[in-house]
Amino acid sequence: MSTIKEDDLFQSSHLTLLVSYTIFATILVVESFLMGWELWALLLVAGGIATAWVLHIRHNTPANVRIWVYAVLIMGCFFFYGIHDTSTFDLALVMGAIIMLNTMSGKKSLITLCQFTFYITMGYSLINMIRNGTEFDVLLITRTLLHFAMVYFIGRFAKVIIDKWMEVLNTHHRSYDSLHRQIKTQGSRRRSYRRKRRRP
Repeated sequence: MSTIKEDDLFQSSHLTLLVSYTIFATILVVESFLMGWELWALLLVAGGIATAWVLHIRHNTPANVRIWVYAVLIMGCFFFYGIHDTSTFDLALVMGAIIMLNTMSGKKSLITLCQFTFYITMGYSLINMIRNGTEFDVLLITRTLLHFAMVYFIGRFAKVIIDKWMEVLNTHHRSYDSLHRQIKTQGSRRRSYRRKRRRP
């Protein structure tokens, strides 16, 4: 009982991530049509949604694998969204929300994945801006650094929340185990005492 089981404590995070991914992907599909983005990529997005829901409905895949699949699919959608110039300075806000969602999973590795994906996507967008001849003045540079710093500190904050959460849960389970052992010990002593009293 002292071991924290993901299925018991974080099972709601799987459905939350799946529903969030579905909403995000659906909005991405609509925006892609409106903005005239690469339509071939939408087939991959639709396939990702279908795959995620099949895994959830069949429920024969380990929970740890499912949550990683959901996270990777979300990161794929995020990258596709972020490589377009109109999305560059929306990335930090979107990723901040995704990091908060992944905090529910209790997995710090997912937070690191989110941060890494943001850095890659933002870097790719900045390279495209340079290629397109965008002039990087002081305001644009400080704005860019602010976005990098924001995602970094949101990630750090999320990891601290997970650490504190785990610490509280472990303390709770240790207290429960100790109380459970005491109750069993007292019950055994009472049964032993009763047997002795019944003897002639």
